[in-house]
Formats: sequence, C-alpha cells, structure tokens
Amino acid sequence: MNLELRPIASQKTDRHIGPTNPELETRNSELGTVQADRQTMKTELKIKICGITNLEDALAAAGLGADYLGFVLTESRRRITPDHAGRIVAELPASVIPVAVFRDEAEDEVARAAETAGIRTVQIHGEKNPGQAVMLGSRFRLIRRIPVLPGDDAISLGRRLADCVDAVPLIDPGAGDGAVFDWNRFRGLSRPLSRGLARPFWLAGGLTPDNVKRAVALLNPAAVDVSTGVEKEAGKKDFDKMKRFISEAR
Repeated sequence: MNLELRPIASQKTDRHIGPTNPELETRNSELGTVQADRQTMKTELKIKICGITNLEDALAAAGLGADYLGFVLTESRRRITPDHAGRIVAELPASVIPVAVFRDEAEDEVARAAETAGIRTVQIHGEKNPGQAVMLGSRFRLIRRIPVLPGDDAISLGRRLADCVDAVPLIDPGAGDGAVFDWNRFRGLSRPLSRGLARPFWLAGGLTPDNVKRAVALLNPAAVDVSTGVEKEAGKKDFDKMKRFISEAR
C-alpha cells in the first residue's frame, strides 16, 4: 500500500511545560490562527487526528500531513496512560503538536498527566469545572469544547465562540462521541458578528473522509478534528481513511 507519506524525522526534544517556556506565547497564537476567508488569505486548514494509541498510527498520521495528534488521557475506549503517550510524543517530528485530551479532571491532575506525557497543549471536553481554563491557561495552550445547544443558530453559537477568550474553541456537539449536527444551520459562523470579528474555531463531530469537504465549505473552520471517522476499530487508525480525510479536507 502506497500511503505517500511525507518524509519525517524523529525530534527527541525537551518538551518541558511551564509559564516561562519561551515558545508558549508564539504557539498559543499559532493554535488559533485562521482568517474569515481562507481562499483570500491563503491560510491552510489545520488537521488534528485524535485518539492516537500507538506509535505506528502516530507516525503515519504525521507523515500524511496531520498538524496535531490527540492523546486521550481521560475515560475512553481510546485512553492511554501519560507514560505511554510520552513515549510516542518523544518520537514525533517537531512539526507535529501533541494534544492531551481531558474531561472534568481537577486542574492538578490535568497538569500532572500532561507534564508526564511531555505535552504542552491541553483539550478540555468537560462542563462541570468552568474554572479549569483559568487555572490551566498560564501553563498550557488550551482548546475548549463548545457544545451545540438545542435552538442554536449561527448568531447564538457565534457569540459563545466569541466569549471563549481563554482558549481555542472547538465546536463538538457530542464531547468526542462522533455526533454530527446540522451544519446548514450554522452557515456564516466565520463571518464578522455585530460585536466584532468572528472567533476562529475548530470543528469536530462525526467528521469522515466522505463529509469533511462539505463541512469545511459550509463552516470554514480553522481546523478539523477527527477520531472515529478514520479508524478501523477503536484505538486503531485506518491509514487509507486518514489519507483520504486529509486530502478531502484541504
């Protein structure tokens, strides 16, 4: 099988986490970079492959062009230990950003697990602990799930995105369970709102190689986040699906 992997080299570097890390501010801005009109601004869509559980899948995703790899360190069928994640992270090329995924864990538990794994970007899916982002924001780059509520439209959801000033907002109706929502209801999310420029956002929820192009065309996210849609089974990626997903998204 020819996957046309781009050449990569292992980059075993010190992935220390801390508020004085000189890369932190630069990477924070890079994490949410997007423009309202990608065609005009020549901004390339970013891609995150989540639910990585093994080195083979991680290197394949990196070689195929993924920008971010997600490691689930919370309750899930794809959960791995921080130590296991750290061994994979140590082998990743420097161009790929690892992301540690959590739900409602306490701030110190999140910090300890992410530090053990050598990961500086944290994705929060929980809703029970609103103070998480405030407490973690000084130490990590943050991605925070924004749910799609009944009755939401582009304006109401767009306002919640704009209010997410402590993290990069990730629209995901099902908190990582692969639920799809009606994208047609939210056309125009990336356009300016009356209160100011629309907030750059990431998109997840039931994305597959067969529907990601339409989702990107309708909503124009800064990045797309996929797990189940590129799997053979829980925790094991399908290389052909990953290749197709990345090609269709871009």
